[in-house]
Amino acid sequence: MKTTAAIFTRSPAAFVRAHLHALHSGQCSLLIPDQDHDLLNEAARHCDQVTVYTDHPDDPGLAGYKRISVADLPTHRSIPAETAPGTLVAVLFTSGSTGHAQLVHKTFQNFAGEARSLDRLFRTTGEQVRILTTLPFEHMYGYMYGFFWPRLLGLEAPTSRITLPAVLAKELQQSDLPIWLITTPLHLNAFAETGLRTEKVTRVFSATSPLGPSLAAHAKQCFGVAMTDIYGSTETGTIASRQMPGESDLWECIPGRLLTQRADGRAQLDCVDLSRPELLNDVLELSSPRQFRVLGRSADMVKVAGKRTSLGALNAALLSAPGVRDGCFWVPDHHEDTDVVRLVAFVVLRDGATKDAVIAHLRTHIYPLFLPRPLLIVDNLPRDAVGKLPRESLRDLYTTCTSQGSIAAMSVD
Repeated sequence: MKTTAAIFTRSPAAFVRAHLHALHSGQCSLLIPDQDHDLLNEAARHCDQVTVYTDHPDDPGLAGYKRISVADLPTHRSIPAETAPGTLVAVLFTSGSTGHAQLVHKTFQNFAGEARSLDRLFRTTGEQVRILTTLPFEHMYGYMYGFFWPRLLGLEAPTSRITLPAVLAKELQQSDLPIWLITTPLHLNAFAETGLRTEKVTRVFSATSPLGPSLAAHAKQCFGVAMTDIYGSTETGTIASRQMPGESDLWECIPGRLLTQRADGRAQLDCVDLSRPELLNDVLELSSPRQFRVLGRSADMVKVAGKRTSLGALNAALLSAPGVRDGCFWVPDHHEDTDVVRLVAFVVLRDGATKDAVIAHLRTHIYPLFLPRPLLIVDNLPRDAVGKLPRESLRDLYTTCTSQGSIAAMSVD
């Protein structure tokens, strides 16, 4: 990459202004999440020259870069649809939930093809809707559904991010158009707990982490519509969707995507919007080239004393326990002096809930070998802006619990 724009903003409105300017100027944008200086520095190593568009130009961490204040940029309202399909327009970063974040390069065709497929599948011709999102634009899901799709195809697009239930309620009251809500299970849970009820939302998209049947049912009570659960990745964009709650747990590919099972068992995605087939990190069970079940991530498969399961299945059992507000399993780093895997689980409890009740629930829902040793009660989990749990953050949380002497007191044994 030659001259590149790095979008390094705190405000969603500033992101919109900066990135639209870069698109109209023919510049590729580094979409830096969470104002992460380390990611910026790492990405800049692969570029000949980087200009940082920012709404805080006095940031000392940007001192080594040419900086342009977003306030000095012209304003654009839409994405230039005449952009050549092969033009490199953005570099995104994987979440780091299974290790260090990776750079993912995206062309205009990658984004525009996906947006048009989504539009054909989900929007009636001529239908006008207003988009609200709880996602930052720097992440793939928030970028496609909250930024690119609406601005390419003429939907009322957001310039802000909704995270508080009270703010969502206010936005719903003020809208004259039907609402599409772009969100995550983390935020859906917060909305459901407030007892929100509205008839203005006509579609709810959910992604970034598994959406359980119980939460889907509670969210449907809030919004009056089934959840449109989205499956995909930063590398592939959207692959498939399903309605929850629903009669089937099958995912169905969106237009332009097909799956095949290779001889080694891995699933391969063929997509008209990608330059080459993509091997998926998840373990899939294909019912057809367009329908499948997700059995778990390859990196999330756990083997203890010859028994196998996935962290996804363990997390689902933990989150279904009575009184659990949030929780997850974690596999500590492997130590060369032992082959014994001891799973750890972190849990955030509601008022009045007990650790003993959680353990009793797990004993009836998972094989005894997979019981967490220890189960750690924490105030909250270090989820990022899209609700994911970077592995490094869980490692730090475990270290904190260890230093506080919590391990022995909270062991399952």
